[in-house]
Amino acid sequence: MRASLPVMVVRGGTSRGVFIRKEDAIASGLDLDELALRLVGARDMSCTDGLGGGQPTTSKVVLVNIGEDRSDHELDFSVGNLSPGTHVVDWQGTCGNLTAAVPLYAAAAGLITKQNQIVRMRNLSTGRTVHASTPNSSLWGSGEASVRTSYIEPGGATVKTTFPLGAHQNTVCVDGEEIQVTVADITHPYVIVSAKSAFRHSDSSISAGMHESDVTRVQEIRDATAVAMGLVESRSEAALRSPAMPRILVVGNGSGGADLNVWALSMGVPILTIPVSGAMCLAATRSIAGTIPSQLVAGMSKAETSLLGRSGMVYARADVDPDGTVATVSVDRTCRIILEGVARI
Repeated sequence: MRASLPVMVVRGGTSRGVFIRKEDAIASGLDLDELALRLVGARDMSCTDGLGGGQPTTSKVVLVNIGEDRSDHELDFSVGNLSPGTHVVDWQGTCGNLTAAVPLYAAAAGLITKQNQIVRMRNLSTGRTVHASTPNSSLWGSGEASVRTSYIEPGGATVKTTFPLGAHQNTVCVDGEEIQVTVADITHPYVIVSAKSAFRHSDSSISAGMHESDVTRVQEIRDATAVAMGLVESRSEAALRSPAMPRILVVGNGSGGADLNVWALSMGVPILTIPVSGAMCLAATRSIAGTIPSQLVAGMSKAETSLLGRSGMVYARADVDPDGTVATVSVDRTCRIILEGVARI
């Protein structure tokens, strides 16, 4: 007999996920990893037997519940990142796109009744606070809204220090070659590497995708960094034990009016979009001396950073103190509830 539980499929920015109440997930009696795999149908690359979209960006699960301490946080949430075709669920870190959709879901699910524009949320995986705001509080109950998410003191959100390897740039070794990277945990741990260092065969034009051999190379840089961070013991373990932490971004000189061009991998797969958490990480690191993004842009101090990916431009903001402490980062996303119903798992 299959279990049934109420779900919503929600788009946040350029990601999509299955949203459920955490209490319903626990009541299903399934291990959370197994529950997520069944909901998404992630064991099959096409997600035919579930609600996933066949890509890491459209195959996520978000658990939401009323905040344990309503005076500090109205909502608690956690995000499961999945890679279709595998049995891996990574609950570490976050998804910036779907974070914006949490209050929209919560209002529709009856978890909150908003009388103002700001919702205070806590990411249970990182313990950090996120404020979500919309131009009109009535939009929370409309099923569709434009949302600004502001991350409060986002440095060290997951691994407890903003620069986990101790410097603004470090060296990792891949197949005997030393490669310079910036490793920053700002909303989520990211490896940032320049296109000049990462690419051997890919066109530097943002309109072109990564050459297959460069995809492998970029993933190897990520895996080597996971070892350097102490998350896994070997590169061969990284894709299975820590597939979403850290994530990796390749950056180059901006074109088309952008400050930076950005290529991204998610769960080992090239994606057209720029992860929102990655955009905020880049907005912050471009204002911190000695990082790879700061060396690629002209003029370090800028409130808003424009980032060009293969699917278009993303804008992110960062408030960085003179000593390099990141006070806040923020981004705007549109969100919409696509489906509400009962999933049989």
